[in-house]
Amino acid sequence: MEIKSIKQYIPYNQNIHTAIKSLRHDKPHSHEFIEIFYVLSGSCDHSVAGEIVRLHSGDAYILFPGEVHNHIREGMSSDFMYRDILIMPSYFKNLCQSYYQDLYGEFLQNKIQKNILFTNNELFLLENLFVKYSNTTGPKNDTVTNLIIHNLISSFINQTLLKESNRYPNWLLTLISELDRPLNFTTPPHELIGSFHYSKPYICNTFKKYVGTTITEYFNKNRITYAHSLVSTTDHTIEEICEMAGFSNISYFYMLYKKYYGKTPRNSHKSTPPPDETE
Repeated sequence: MEIKSIKQYIPYNQNIHTAIKSLRHDKPHSHEFIEIFYVLSGSCDHSVAGEIVRLHSGDAYILFPGEVHNHIREGMSSDFMYRDILIMPSYFKNLCQSYYQDLYGEFLQNKIQKNILFTNNELFLLENLFVKYSNTTGPKNDTVTNLIIHNLISSFINQTLLKESNRYPNWLLTLISELDRPLNFTTPPHELIGSFHYSKPYICNTFKKYVGTTITEYFNKNRITYAHSLVSTTDHTIEEICEMAGFSNISYFYMLYKKYYGKTPRNSHKSTPPPDETE
């Protein structure tokens, strides 16, 4: 059985590699990297550890190092195409930890759903991000990469929660999804809830009842989580990250960051040199 190596498939100094593929032949294999793929058109039988699932347009799957899988040629439609994303495990783990410490372990323990479904709108947004990814270099490319993987992680978390909890009203699940989407972090919460056909007090009270926190608190935690991943994995300045995460007041940004992470973003920054161990 083939084991696909990181050096062979992910270019040096990159955290991901991606391409649109149309398979003709795929033997059972595993790999050293994390792979996420989603179907853009057609359908295919996909085998993981010998269990075969039929995948259609919008279906997405995440695979971790050592997992044996393959697309089955005989069960593949002629128009089958998919987006393949190969991810450095250390990078993915780092972003998972910006959500919460045990998230990566929950993926490995199958506590997070590994097969999810994207809507046509979600596929459109992701493909637009990949267009930006292919047209940028340097720090901007790091930022787009970060945004892409954040969107994917959020989707796997949200669809796991959706499967586990059918007691939430559909409109509330939609709102939660909008509040989780990094592309919305520069949009004020009142604008996001304005598209729902309920009064603001009703939306706010219902959100607090089901989620256990206010919309603003929930939204701010998502934005700080995103900012933390940018601080940890990119070379953007703190001021740039503050703006990218949707905060107009840097003092407020510092206060929230320290509340959730116990230190300032300056002390967490990727470019900050490590402390002198002799001190």
